Amino acid sequence: MEHVLEYKHLILADNQFLNFMSIDERIRTAGQLIMEGEISTFEELFKYVPKTALAVALFGSTSKWYETKFKDPYFFRVGELLQLAELMNIEAHHLLEIMKPSIKAITNRKFSEKPKPLDEDVEKLRKKAKELKDQGLKNKEIYEMMGISRQTLYRYLNDTD
Repeated sequence: MEHVLEYKHLILADNQFLNFMSIDERIRTAGQLIMEGEISTFEELFKYVPKTALAVALFGSTSKWYETKFKDPYFFRVGELLQLAELMNIEAHHLLEIMKPSIKAITNRKFSEKPKPLDEDVEKLRKKAKELKDQGLKNKEIYEMMGISRQTLYRYLNDTD
């Protein structure tokens, strides 16, 4: 027979009770504040709920990877967002609404700020790579010394672009 516990407006079975009780009350409060408009950005959420409390509630740990997700909500998976909304007792679209500014900032930024080298610079690098190879250095030594990727080194050595 399944025991049922009533808590405010929620009815939980035994297996759900422990999970519910382990939710930090600040997370639920943050959900209410989102609904009331007190929290309007994802960054403001952390004024009310510590990142460690969210990490433990969502993922069961406080790993550095989750710190990355909190800095950059773009990296959240859909399931994680749904779980976070459920923990806050709000609908997911409200959570996405406060994440919009952060996600928009991410999608508007450039993926690479590094300028592409000029053709004459590429030719100099290509020559240098070939000289180092002729001196008997291994590919790994060459690309680490030159500060280029392995693929770029192979392109330089094979004379292709």
